[in-house]
Amino acid sequence: MVQFSLACIRNVINKLCFFSLVPVEVATSSIDCSQPQYNDRLDTPLPDIPYVTKFNTEQIKLKEKEKGPWTQLTKEEKLALFGTPPHTLSKEWVAMQTQRMIDMRVNPILGFSSEWDYNTKQWKK
Repeated sequence: MVQFSLACIRNVINKLCFFSLVPVEVATSSIDCSQPQYNDRLDTPLPDIPYVTKFNTEQIKLKEKEKGPWTQLTKEEKLALFGTPPHTLSKEWVAMQTQRMIDMRVNPILGFSSEWDYNTKQWKK
């Protein structure tokens, strides 16, 4: 049987009494993951819910037109529906990335760099 000194027991009792008198405030916030989440962040480019939840009359008409064939939408209507395209789809960005991949000799055996002739600095034919 283990025996404790009186000072040790008194110390434990004092700590228990102190902690029982101090109010414990727990601040928690939880996210309801059953609902779609919206994060306006650069690393989350396609959020679960749309940017606008309440549409005006013009937007409602545009949403109805969206349900039809997309070939009938004008460029302005497509931009209003989907926003501007990402900068990674621009021709300048694609050219810079292509040059970067060639400079890094990405996948030289069967991939991207295997189609580039480094001596003539042209695509192989």
